[in-house]
Amino acid sequence: MGSDSKLAQANERPAHKVRVHGYWMDEHHMSHAECLKFVAATGYVTTAEKKPDWDTLRVQLPPNAKRCTRSIARASMRVAATAMPGHVASAR
Repeated sequence: MGSDSKLAQANERPAHKVRVHGYWMDEHHMSHAECLKFVAATGYVTTAEKKPDWDTLRVQLPPNAKRCTRSIARASMRVAATAMPGHVASAR
């Protein structure tokens, strides 16, 4: 677990072995519909849905990495869409 990379955050160093004992993720299955109902009732927002924080992200990138702008992201999506035959992607 962890990393010895110079790009790793301080709390990820050093790489080391760990032992994880068995555990339950949850006692019950949850359907997608139940999840949507939970989100609607609580306003829960996953980490993936939150706007990324540049200061947190940049420590994981190579030195001198430039911040991605919306126009760069859209252009990247257009390139990716043309490289995926059979898939339709929209970058509006």
